[in-house]
Amino acid sequence: MHYQGPSTDDLDNIHALNRRFLESLPMAGDSICAGLSDRPLSESQQAHLGRAPFLLFSLREAEPDYWEYVLSGDAQLDLLASERPLNPQTRELQAAGLCFLWQLARYNPYAVRIVSGAPPSWCEQVAALPVVTFLRRTAQRTDMLVPRFRNQANVWQRLLKSGISADAKLRAMSHQSALQAMLTRVDSIDHAINREHLKVAAARLPTPGLKTGAAAPTKSKL
Repeated sequence: MHYQGPSTDDLDNIHALNRRFLESLPMAGDSICAGLSDRPLSESQQAHLGRAPFLLFSLREAEPDYWEYVLSGDAQLDLLASERPLNPQTRELQAAGLCFLWQLARYNPYAVRIVSGAPPSWCEQVAALPVVTFLRRTAQRTDMLVPRFRNQANVWQRLLKSGISADAKLRAMSHQSALQAMLTRVDSIDHAINREHLKVAAARLPTPGLKTGAAAPTKSKL
């Protein structure tokens, strides 16, 4: 089994998705990001934090019961979830994130785990569906896209401080710390994963100020 991390093009897509996500911080009212940050991030801070080598938002990939329901084919919208319509920006981001992970799950499911914490079963379910079917079954979900680490306030506090620093080494340390927090959680949920393989793949990510391994073969961008 190959344990190939994300390619350079994969990371370019992750950074673009992260920047789109950060553009909504903070937003008023019923925003998915409400309360995550008490002040707007400048463009340079968004650029710094957006360079994290993983998705800063989650599509609830590590919740098997939720996705079993979503992909069941005849799932109806929950009344509670349907009370909060998605704004156009969030809907666009959700569709783009889903398309990216669907594509990545087909040619490198291991990388999906590194950048989103998704378990193998999620990658298998997603990759087995045609993209049109996948998007149709997820299009109306208003409870899917949430900030990553939403129950780990300390991780976000660190990301919103040292993770936006102009100091590349300090920023890289913050991003890597958050990545390890995510991978540790993945390891605690799925005992079949080999933690050493994750560490090796994560260490190869081209983060500023850190040594990296050879770049993976590139794939076409979305």
